[in-house]
Amino acid sequence: MSAYLKNLLLTASLFLPFTGATAQVVMNIDATSRGPLTSPYQYGLFFEEINHAGDGGLYAELVQNRSFDEGLQGWVSMGGVDMSLTDDHLLNEAQKQALKVTVSKYSKLSEKGIRNEGYWGMGIVADSTYTLSLWVKGDKSFSNQIIARLVDKDGTTSLGETLLTGDVTPGQWIRLTASIKATATSPKGQLALLFKKSGTIYLDMVSLFPYTWHNRPNGLRPDLAQRL
Repeated sequence: MSAYLKNLLLTASLFLPFTGATAQVVMNIDATSRGPLTSPYQYGLFFEEINHAGDGGLYAELVQNRSFDEGLQGWVSMGGVDMSLTDDHLLNEAQKQALKVTVSKYSKLSEKGIRNEGYWGMGIVADSTYTLSLWVKGDKSFSNQIIARLVDKDGTTSLGETLLTGDVTPGQWIRLTASIKATATSPKGQLALLFKKSGTIYLDMVSLFPYTWHNRPNGLRPDLAQRL
């Protein structure tokens, strides 16, 4: 009988019930003896999605709950804006619900919008460029009237912003994209979408990406991918 098999049987015996006096157990381990070979076709790293190891970790997406599958988790109203979920006339069959935003009594003296807190904050780095995209439909008055702003953890200090350009229509989903260059660094940044008009607008698939591994769209965080 091989030494490996003896050790295996000895280990298994530790888990078997026994009666009478407690037996003395001796375990012999030969560190120089190799165990059984595994398939040569098995390779790579073990990965498990625990504690946002994927979303909020290796995957570079900074927006938490970008498609509102988890309700309003990660999203905060600003300036009294009303947020609610809807499952009417969605972007596609894969989406389960979208966000309905109602802006009332807009005033230049009070900013109104919504804010995403990311996964315990968004790591914003000065002079880095972030790619924003989102799908919208709603009142035409929102065309060229949406500001995307990176903010610090206080929700108000600006870390860079841009005006989203494109026509918003009430009956059709339109994809808006923009780039935001960060003017300062914050390990707990957030994304704010500010509306410069009153009315109703619908949003879905709100996404913000930093530079990714090998600059691949929808890609991985460079620092974590490099270590792996």
